[in-house]
Amino acid sequence: MKINAKSIVQLVLSLGLGIGLVYWFVSQMTQEQIDGTVDSFKKANFFWLALSLGFGFIANFLRTQRWRLMFIPLNYYPRYWNTFFSVNVMFFANLFIPRLGEVSRCGILAKYEGIPVEKSIGTMVVERIIDLICLFILIGLLLIVEYDVISNYFFELFSDKQEVDGPGYHWLIKYGIPLAIVLSITIISFIILRKHGIAQLKRTLRQRLRGLSEGLMSIRHMKSFTQFILLTIGTWLCYFIMIYVAFFSLPETSSLAPFSALACLIFGSFAMIATPGGIGAYPLAIRAVLLLYGINEVVGGALGTMIWGIQTGGVFIAGLISLALLSIMNPPVKIKA
Repeated sequence: MKINAKSIVQLVLSLGLGIGLVYWFVSQMTQEQIDGTVDSFKKANFFWLALSLGFGFIANFLRTQRWRLMFIPLNYYPRYWNTFFSVNVMFFANLFIPRLGEVSRCGILAKYEGIPVEKSIGTMVVERIIDLICLFILIGLLLIVEYDVISNYFFELFSDKQEVDGPGYHWLIKYGIPLAIVLSITIISFIILRKHGIAQLKRTLRQRLRGLSEGLMSIRHMKSFTQFILLTIGTWLCYFIMIYVAFFSLPETSSLAPFSALACLIFGSFAMIATPGGIGAYPLAIRAVLLLYGINEVVGGALGTMIWGIQTGGVFIAGLISLALLSIMNPPVKIKA
């Protein structure tokens, strides 16, 4: 992937947002809150955090096998460890530049397994769509089982806003935000058309649709579809357990119900998209969720920081080791036809 001006702007904006959130988060803390955070770190049981990291790696193993299954209908059979290393590098690269990891893992399979990048990109797109569907299923499940907790929170939030801002606030929610979205899409579309032209846009769309169709073919003709579904469920189950076991690292969160971990998983997933590696955003998301379940913001912020820290550290180390092992274990190969 080329590091062009657009990539640099994306990096600066997203990283700036993350650093800004960290600065805001720390600057809002009183000395008492700082002391409470330090105390949470001191009394944390790092066995549970290490176990949380372990489930994160198990999810990567399952994700690797799921991705390998998608290549079989395309008549490609990437070796397990090269595919696993590419998945680790994906998460590692995404710590620095958004979406760099997705292209990087496809490039690794092209270099060491001879799989054309356009083929693996097609499977990657479908894989992301499936994960997005899983996320929406979990959101629906959360709304069903935790409706009282979530509805009470938003009712109180909107009630407070109405008292402060009056009827205009509801007009903004009902009409202003949808209008702003439509205007933004229109402006962005106009800029894209002016920059690339309709012909170039059509070529780009055809390439994307071709890659997507090849990825869909890998699902449609998959002989091990049941295994694919089980691996998908297992991957997301590991993500859930990864957060739930981390609750046991602090006395204040050890008695939380499992569905509170589901809420943390969902909001934490969006936070990981907002900034590179979730810097700044992830601890804030976990803190906000745990407030709904009666955990004070100091403990919630400390737990979110610990989960984010140990997972990010694990991704960083695994990525570096994977890059080294890729070059040591096998030489580059020619891309297959």
